[in-house]
Amino acid sequence: MNRENVGKRKKYSDAIILSVGILSQQGANFLPKRLPSRIALFQITIHSWIMYNYYSASIVSARLSEPLDMMEDSVTVLADSNLKIAAEAVPYLNYFLYNLNWESDYFRKKRWDPLPESKRYLPIEEGIKQVGQGILAYHTDPNTAYPYVERMFDSNKICELTEIHLFKQSVMGMYASHNGQFIEIAKIGLTKMFNTGLRNRQIKYWSSRKPECQLDTLSTRSITIYEIAPALILLAFGIIVANDYQILKLLNEVGIGVSITQFTSIINIPQFLHTTYWNLGIFVDLECLVSDEDIVKLFYETSAYYMFDHLHQWLILEKNMNHILQLLNDNMFSIITDVTIAISKDDDYILYDVYNHCKNYGGLLNITKLGTWTKNDGLQIILQTNKFSRRWNYHRMKIKVAGVVVNRPKNQSLIDYLQEENLYEHTDNWSKFGYAIMEHVKQLFNFTNGPLIAGFKNGIYDLGYFPSILTKERFNYADVIMQVWPIRTCFMFLTVPSLKVDMNIIFRPFARNVWYMILILTVIIIFGLWIILKLEKNDSAYGSTILIIIAALCQQAAIVSSRLNAPLDKMNDSLYSLINSRMKLAAYKDIYFNILLHSSVEEIQYFKKYWEKIPEEKKFFSIQDGLKKMTTAKFAYHTDPINVYPFIERVFDKQMICQLTEVHLLRPSSLGLWSMRHSQFQEITKIGLIRISTSGIRKREVIRWTYRKPYCDKDKHYVSSVTIHETIPILLVLCFGIILSIVICFIENIIFHTIRKKQRQIKESEHQLKKNNQKNVAKNKTMIKIKKLMYKKTHNKKN
Repeated sequence: MNRENVGKRKKYSDAIILSVGILSQQGANFLPKRLPSRIALFQITIHSWIMYNYYSASIVSARLSEPLDMMEDSVTVLADSNLKIAAEAVPYLNYFLYNLNWESDYFRKKRWDPLPESKRYLPIEEGIKQVGQGILAYHTDPNTAYPYVERMFDSNKICELTEIHLFKQSVMGMYASHNGQFIEIAKIGLTKMFNTGLRNRQIKYWSSRKPECQLDTLSTRSITIYEIAPALILLAFGIIVANDYQILKLLNEVGIGVSITQFTSIINIPQFLHTTYWNLGIFVDLECLVSDEDIVKLFYETSAYYMFDHLHQWLILEKNMNHILQLLNDNMFSIITDVTIAISKDDDYILYDVYNHCKNYGGLLNITKLGTWTKNDGLQIILQTNKFSRRWNYHRMKIKVAGVVVNRPKNQSLIDYLQEENLYEHTDNWSKFGYAIMEHVKQLFNFTNGPLIAGFKNGIYDLGYFPSILTKERFNYADVIMQVWPIRTCFMFLTVPSLKVDMNIIFRPFARNVWYMILILTVIIIFGLWIILKLEKNDSAYGSTILIIIAALCQQAAIVSSRLNAPLDKMNDSLYSLINSRMKLAAYKDIYFNILLHSSVEEIQYFKKYWEKIPEEKKFFSIQDGLKKMTTAKFAYHTDPINVYPFIERVFDKQMICQLTEVHLLRPSSLGLWSMRHSQFQEITKIGLIRISTSGIRKREVIRWTYRKPYCDKDKHYVSSVTIHETIPILLVLCFGIILSIVICFIENIIFHTIRKKQRQIKESEHQLKKNNQKNVAKNKTMIKIKKLMYKKTHNKKN
């Protein structure tokens, strides 16, 4: 720098600053011109570039890959830390602290026992909040805490969350009475739940997932040969077997996942071909060397596990059609079966569509040419029509459709009864609606009439026209085709004016602060009137008369407005409220009533316990008797509203219709039409029902077989008499006022007589004193006269 002749001589400090600036890549304020200086500067720059890049990279990598210094999973380490301790109040905590192991005993003696009782327990929300602040270690069940953590912690805090187990992870058991008779059957049931995955599903349902720690950046480090070796081995393997997996490549390119296995007798068919939600294409190449015994086993197992439904699409490659038809098992084929057999002919293939409507009902195997495949033209499909449209013809096959009716007259045929519309009695509406719906399906697919859950289970019936309630138990015996019938059941009763004495009715017109203001104004007015009356010289009654008239006018129409505007105090739609009301309960004896009581809903189970205490002879009434009892107070009757609405509209007056209250046992839902499990007619019926629903026929039939709720004219006010229960508070206040006035009057009279007596005594005392004073004056005057006479006498004697 000194030899560059840039002016004054440079100091060492300038050279140091320049070098540091270059090394830190912050720039330089000096540019050399001579070649040696430029070479030196270039070397410094290269050195800084190498050092800065690798040094900064190592620093960043170290910072990113540096793990959090988390505490060891040991309560002894926690006991020796400075963190505050608290826990959720749970019944098993003391057992863990006193009965587990030496670690929990050490933790209890050092940290838990010295802790004051008031500081040991915190609500979970407050505990998690303090954990987030880094000042507390809080003990609880992670399943309880994880939702709060996910809601209250940010991503950094979630990554910093540390867990120290007081009770290490283990599995809890279910208990039974010693040598109980139900142990083995319960054990079998639990084992089946394990095998079917129900336990795992329930664990996932009732457990809370741990909040995921999502790192914002990845750790930077060198990739070693040990990490890249598996990838290199996989690459070498792929190069070797590439030609054998061309089909995988072709299908993967169009987004289709592939799994290939060698077809042998030991293959697990249910596991390999099982699917629940996704379509599964199955390609079976029978041109390979496969024994007929293995092929028969394949088709037998796939039929046993219902693998010819709409989720499985089959493509079978074979050289001889007659050979494959002899091996094919079409017991579970139906209208939805998607099986294509490709018969090779030289280098080309002919495709055939194969299905059977229902072999159990005499159905025959249908084979239709679907198309061809050639090297030159590729795939050519001949059958362009919809699968269901071309398979609709069931060739006069007979199927059984079942339902349930309860109130059919003996002298009337079933078909006539199901088609009858009774304007006065709406009975068996579910069956009539279901039959009407199935009639429309029949017209769509040419069903004909022929001569329920148990029938489905035993395979007696194929379809049902009686809409039934969906329960878990029924799903084991039958399948739901579609939910079609809206349903609800309820307890119905009349809401009458309350019979309780409500003392608040006196204070209800005004809020509490208004009453306080009225009280203050009353005191002010009384004080003002007192001053005015004090200042009045002449006693006048005009002012009092005006005040009385104004007070009377202010009270008019208040009770009338209250009576007209007061709504009926209807009960909440809750079985708890119904039971607490102590009403008499009864029901119409429907076939589904006991099914409703088996619901696991807490409210219904609470009602069931109350219902079982009612005597059997008082539980059920006919609709007519139930309505008659409904007109009396404190009686609730359970039935399907559609059955009872026609009677209510004829029997009840307008006011009673408006007083009608409903408390649901079965909340509004939909009933489904059922079919036999894995029935071959299920899909075709479902298609018919969907068409009926979308075209509005289902809605029309619902309106036809239901009855509208009787109309309540809410704009019209029904004037009811004021009951004694409503006037009792006013009468009590009136009586209290009368008694209070009598007491005040009695006290005033006592005070008045006491004051008058004292005044009389004072007057008598004053009068007596006056008399005594007068006597004393006269006496004094006499004495003075005597003294004067005596004085004169003595004075005369001296003279």
